[in-house]
Amino acid sequence: MTLVDRANVILDAWNRQRERAAQGEDEVSQVWWQRLGYAGPQVRAMELYDAGRATSWQVNPLVYFIPRAVWPNKPTMPALGRYFNWEVMGSDHMSTRVGITIYANGYWMMGWPGVILFSAIFGAMMALVTRINLAVLANRNFIYLPAVFAGTQWSAMSQMGFLETSTVGGFSVYVWLVVVTRIGLIMGRAILNPIPASPARQS
Repeated sequence: MTLVDRANVILDAWNRQRERAAQGEDEVSQVWWQRLGYAGPQVRAMELYDAGRATSWQVNPLVYFIPRAVWPNKPTMPALGRYFNWEVMGSDHMSTRVGITIYANGYWMMGWPGVILFSAIFGAMMALVTRINLAVLANRNFIYLPAVFAGTQWSAMSQMGFLETSTVGGFSVYVWLVVVTRIGLIMGRAILNPIPASPARQS
């Protein structure tokens, strides 16, 4: 969710509250606040782990790095937000996917060691993305800008979801954008600037 989306959520909630006040109705529940703050879902994730209902990896993380064109029967990305909503509320609505941040995700899976581990994994990925993006900008390789923009969005938003889907899944998209762009550059240079044949071959 971008800053513009969050602003729209606030404005929409404000307008609804004014309409209810004009009609003499009180808003009992402020569900819209869940779209702005994650304290509630984080507490529930910690309570689930403390109650012995820890979660686990849904699929092998390496699956996210294999394109579906190579593996047509690749498992679909699990809807962890929907699964979390089912664990907490007992409901299974397709449109309700609650984010808990990767830190709460780590606690839900492994307790406090999970928070440290997930933070380290995200930090390592962030360092790699930052290093590549800075090198691209320093060398003015603007053909990599789509990857730079994708990496920037991933850096800002992936920590709000789950490590398995938002962080690892989004990181795999960034990696493939860099790899495909690099392969395209190599092929383009080979076509535009073919290597001349050696004198021995010409004779």
